[in-house]
Amino acid sequence: PSIRTITYNVLACRGYPRSDSNKVFLQRARKRMAERFAMELELYEPDVVTFQESPREKIVAEIAKSMGYRHCYFPGGFPGTILTKHEILAHENCPLVEGKRPQQERVANAEYRCAGTDS
Repeated sequence: PSIRTITYNVLACRGYPRSDSNKVFLQRARKRMAERFAMELELYEPDVVTFQESPREKIVAEIAKSMGYRHCYFPGGFPGTILTKHEILAHENCPLVEGKRPQQERVANAEYRCAGTDS
């Protein structure tokens, strides 16, 4: 079976840099930003979504709940998130700025079980 993925640098769910010209628009949009992200992502029916420059975990949890997905959050200077409709078995954050860097060429890792499979 195939897995549909989306990877997205969400700039903390702001969508674009703040400026004087868009400040009012962003303040109005912020109230429903999690809902808007969830609605857009659902259109593509992804199995797995990853965010780079993720928003706070509270917002990620709102997006996941709205989509009916599970999530794991990876804090740090540029946080990351994995959202999936599948069961998350384990996840690990491998920060680049704290402690000893892991040998693997990854920043975060998550294992999940696809529905209808043993792994």
